Amino acid sequence: MICTVECRLAETGNCYLYVCPACGPYNVCEELKYWAKEIMGDFAGKRHLLSAYTREASSAIKKPAGLEILTVDRVKRILSESAESTVLEKLDSLLMIAARKSEIFGDFCNLDFDFDYPLLRARNSDEMENIAHGLIQQGLAKSSYDGDARNIAVTVEGWQRVQEQQLYREKSKNVFVAMSFSDATFHIFEQAIDPAIRGAGFVPIRVDRQEHTDDINDFIIRQIRASRFMVSDFTEHKNGVYFESGFMLGLERRVIWTCHRDHFGKTHFDTNHRAFIVYGTVEELRKKLEDRIIATEGYGPNYKQT
Repeated sequence: MICTVECRLAETGNCYLYVCPACGPYNVCEELKYWAKEIMGDFAGKRHLLSAYTREASSAIKKPAGLEILTVDRVKRILSESAESTVLEKLDSLLMIAARKSEIFGDFCNLDFDFDYPLLRARNSDEMENIAHGLIQQGLAKSSYDGDARNIAVTVEGWQRVQEQQLYREKSKNVFVAMSFSDATFHIFEQAIDPAIRGAGFVPIRVDRQEHTDDINDFIIRQIRASRFMVSDFTEHKNGVYFESGFMLGLERRVIWTCHRDHFGKTHFDTNHRAFIVYGTVEELRKKLEDRIIATEGYGPNYKQT
């Protein structure tokens, strides 16, 4: 429905589940299924950004039933507020994909232009192929003997660029906080998440407290990219938390998962594969979160020993 790739469709109670190899699995309401062609026509030049959105969100969710149900208004908002990634951002994204696929230096890896273009927010498979050729032209990657850009190896210069990106991340003092910002969760941030992050020497970033004039989705993505890691609290299960966590996972950066025990049974993850901090009180969360940050990331640039 979103892209031109053939996908499977199943009716699941009050919504329709599409399983697409490019966009990932996503749920739509009946109204959106009916009006999809008209809406996609209105945003013909931006539909690939919806593919990127659903692919990023689904990367954090292991149970299709837990996926956000896309509505007409929600899709219009995503399409109207999302902006293109720059060419350099797409080059870096593809370089990181190739690096992750390489087990040893000199390994040639296969790039799936047909289905993986949403991972770098490209318009289509052709643009992903052009980006691959760009990596080769810049000397960051080399193609196989037959010149096929689907089969590339990261060069020494490419690995230097990868390391530069990793060092930039490691020098960052920012920690992106993804959570529900309702009145009911105010104390969770103020009394647990904020002091835990600061106690470990980092700076918590909440987008609702940052002044900006950009589209909110663009601002969120920029702040995530500039952060060293993320703390995601799934209490109240806001859809944005799943999307933001999936985006951070796509950048191959750490996500620290937390959830109040009263809400934990409702998480849309395979919890056997996520090391959740499940807490009952803010005091418990503050202590466990600070310990987890120090154990996994070490002390941050602002750490002051007492």
